[in-house]
Amino acid sequence: MIIDTKLKTFLLVFVILFLALSLRIYIATFHSDNYDLNLFKQWSKESVVGDIFSVYKRPVESGVYAPYLFIYFLKLSGSIYKGFFSPSFNLASNTLSILIKSAAIFFDLLTGYLIFLLLKKSINFKAGLLGLLFYVFNPGIIYLSAYWGQIDALYTLLVFISIIFLSKSKFYLSWFFIILAVFTKPQSIIFVPLIFFLNLKVNKKALARLVVLIPVFIFIILSPIILSGNLFNFVRHYFYVIGRYPYVSVNAFNPWWLLSKGFGLILDNQKLFGLIPFFYIGIFLFLISYIFIIYIIRKYNHKFIYLASSFIAFSFFMLPTQIHERYLFPIFVFLSIVWPKNKQFLIIYIILTLTFFANLIAVLPFFQPVAVMGHSYTISLIFKNIGALINSVVYVYFIYIIIKTVSVSKQINVYNS
Repeated sequence: MIIDTKLKTFLLVFVILFLALSLRIYIATFHSDNYDLNLFKQWSKESVVGDIFSVYKRPVESGVYAPYLFIYFLKLSGSIYKGFFSPSFNLASNTLSILIKSAAIFFDLLTGYLIFLLLKKSINFKAGLLGLLFYVFNPGIIYLSAYWGQIDALYTLLVFISIIFLSKSKFYLSWFFIILAVFTKPQSIIFVPLIFFLNLKVNKKALARLVVLIPVFIFIILSPIILSGNLFNFVRHYFYVIGRYPYVSVNAFNPWWLLSKGFGLILDNQKLFGLIPFFYIGIFLFLISYIFIIYIIRKYNHKFIYLASSFIAFSFFMLPTQIHERYLFPIFVFLSIVWPKNKQFLIIYIILTLTFFANLIAVLPFFQPVAVMGHSYTISLIFKNIGALINSVVYVYFIYIIIKTVSVSKQINVYNS
């Protein structure tokens, strides 16, 4: 009977993942001629024809950073494509697009499976199954990975693994994976203060040893680049891309979009009332939000770690300037652990899923928008402003629910993980 139960569990999870994979592969076959995917194709070719780190030898003025670790998957995809499909490496082929998208698809499914395992262990099988279903069939996540071909799933998975180890007080592994995430995508750094705070509060000796270990971790992670002689080029590209889009909002549905009256591409060095640049206001607001969540979890340590992580991800999307539409992506993995324990967060999860999906479509439509009585631009602008307004209201509601959850003692034990 035990074997039968385990077999049924395996088959059920396998079927869900198989259906999620099949849907993604089908969507991946649709041609999405976008700048990012075309760039990935070019990098894939360069990594196969030249050396794997040739992309970092490009002029730094190109302002484009190739996510570390993703380079290896581009090399793998390109090698398969050249060896089995196109020896001449035809960049126009949709087959290459599908191969490149397969990396993000794989990370999506792996993340979903980790969500299942965590919820199954901390709550029950049903919660794990629901968490898995909501994540792998999230339309925004599917769209970004399978259609757009973006790789946010990679750094999100690395951050997620880091937070999982953090929740288990395995600080060395937590630091290793967050460092790997930071070198893969710079925005992963927003989770470092949370890890530092909990490490400091729970195990000061481990943090002291990390003064030595962190440089070792960095060397291990970057050793392939160091040994290839491309470290300087990598560092130049990594830091040059930071701040490349100095606008209040780079298509993100957040309060800055509303403040700019639907024209997010306003330079963030402009000053509010002629006094303080928008950039510094955004940084200050994000800092305040961070202090708030650290204050909230200070007594409970690991009990609220996933809730804190989801709030940090949401705050990063809403408060600083220069934010892209894709930066909301990480919140869904953390909310997937939170909402099965408190259904109030399920409402937030669902609403953000819809606004995130709408935000992606607004930037990269699946179909070309059709003009309605010659006013397609006006309709699009209203649509975007509504999305930004909804996210702003949800953010305030999120803060309210966090305060309510922590203040009511009966709900505190629910968050034990």
